[in-house]
Amino acid sequence: MDTFYWYDYESWGTDTRRVHPCQFAGIRTDMELNEVGEPAMFFSRPSPDYLPHPMASVVTGITPQRALAEGLSEAEFCREVLTELSVPSTCSVGYNTISYDDELTRHMLYRCLYPPYEREFRNNNSRWDLLDLVRACFALRPEGIQWPVDSKGKHSFKLELLTLANNISHVGAHDALVDVRATIALARLIRQHQPKLFDYAFNLRKKQHVLNHLDFIKQDILVHISGRYNVEEGCLGLVIPIQLHPSNPNSIVVADVRVEPWWLSLPPVQVRELMFRNQEEWTQEQPRISLRTIQVNKCPFIAPLSTLDDNIVKRWQLDLSKAKDWREKILKSKHLSEIINTVYDSSSEELHQLPAEFGLYSGGFMSNLETNFMQKVHRNPPGQLASLAQDSPSERIEELLFLYRARNFPDTLFPKEAEQWQRVCRRRLLGEETCPGLNYPQFQAAMTELKKASLITPQLAQSLEHYAQELIVKAGIN
Repeated sequence: MDTFYWYDYESWGTDTRRVHPCQFAGIRTDMELNEVGEPAMFFSRPSPDYLPHPMASVVTGITPQRALAEGLSEAEFCREVLTELSVPSTCSVGYNTISYDDELTRHMLYRCLYPPYEREFRNNNSRWDLLDLVRACFALRPEGIQWPVDSKGKHSFKLELLTLANNISHVGAHDALVDVRATIALARLIRQHQPKLFDYAFNLRKKQHVLNHLDFIKQDILVHISGRYNVEEGCLGLVIPIQLHPSNPNSIVVADVRVEPWWLSLPPVQVRELMFRNQEEWTQEQPRISLRTIQVNKCPFIAPLSTLDDNIVKRWQLDLSKAKDWREKILKSKHLSEIINTVYDSSSEELHQLPAEFGLYSGGFMSNLETNFMQKVHRNPPGQLASLAQDSPSERIEELLFLYRARNFPDTLFPKEAEQWQRVCRRRLLGEETCPGLNYPQFQAAMTELKKASLITPQLAQSLEHYAQELIVKAGIN
């Protein structure tokens, strides 16, 4: 049976490459959004080689002490998550899951020596995200939904504001299970009022459906809905597909033809330099360079220009005549391919040496030898992993396996390994090497800022500082 699995994490920070989840929740529904089975919710114990960002506890109300008392080891936590997401014919989905929760899942699977991508496509599985559908409703089909504004008077797609505006129960926002239920309720609201748009966006979870629109022969103008466009412009761009990204086969380079392509006359190296400057440096005379990339494997919202009616064109002040002129100007440029290849050339980028656990996207895909070894890890009991480590097929697997054992099965470490693990914790907490969360100086600085801004209660501050002191002592720091 085809099902949706709606899920959400709470975590100890915002950097998806580094931080660890602290809570997971998920609810399975059928394709009509009726719940099937029991909800899942569990915590993950934090590891002693990093400190959670205190703001995470302020937002979620989850303390490290609670996660330690009620949580699973990361190995158990990961296995439970993978079991839920790997059920055949599952479409995993949530609110901003593509950019955040799915990334947390990938990095956690990698740390725990599982294939990081398989659950996304094997056994008729897929993934989707409600956030761009919400943006598309706002821009193209706003009827039936109340659109809130934030404290600055700007339209906002924050889940808690949308649920409040639409009378959706969301008591206890930022608890993972509460957020999941709110997301499902929002999906039901959209499906009730905009069923065709819901089904259209759902089909865009398949790469081929996206590629069918991105025609390099016709190069027609397309509607692109994305958070990279200004919300007061409807998060809406008018783009033309230009070519494949020079180094990423899942990425298509496009140009937004709402904006004059003034950059075409510049040397390619200068365009590259200007592409990544700060937002405040752009001016009306020299607006942001209109090149973008679309990740076809990340469920982007792409639609034909015919999706726009006169009301939408007027609402977002779109000048289709100018857009067509600028499309012609871009496509006639003799230097376009050279500019794009220079702008998106990754060969000159600096490669920073990071610990293996942060190298999911920089260390290359797992070899067959590494994948086979990872399977052996999960077929063997924890007590036998030390002897298995002697046959590690690569340095990164050796490093990952040591951290996996140290975090999840510390009782199986030999005395020298236990000393090595304490040194790792000490160096990371002191800021002498990269760690998954904050080191101690960063933690102290974050606590100081929160106290100055009166954003943290004395009770929570005391709890977090007590936890930090316990880790410092455990790591042997005087």
